[in-house]
Amino acid sequence: MIKVLIVLSAGIFIAFFFYSFVQITPQAWISPLLTFLGIIVAAFMVIYQLNAQHVSNLNLQKENRRDDIRLKVFDEITKSANEAYHALFEAKSYLSYLP
Repeated sequence: MIKVLIVLSAGIFIAFFFYSFVQITPQAWISPLLTFLGIIVAAFMVIYQLNAQHVSNLNLQKENRRDDIRLKVFDEITKSANEAYHALFEAKSYLSYLP
């Protein structure tokens, strides 16, 4: 972002320096100035949009990590429940052989 602003500032300086030597009328400055302002506004819009996408992507990654943790917890609970069920089933099968 800073590099873009530095490049744009350097471009403005060069443009104003060039135009000052050419000695054009003040009315002729309007078109280049508006073009430059349009470029600055567009650069800020791009930077804002990239920042918004970055924040959105970070939130999405956080949500995905949270879902992964929930899935792991659910898998652990299911695994423990299955082990307990099989142990109970095995204990009942031994009890059926007792007199």
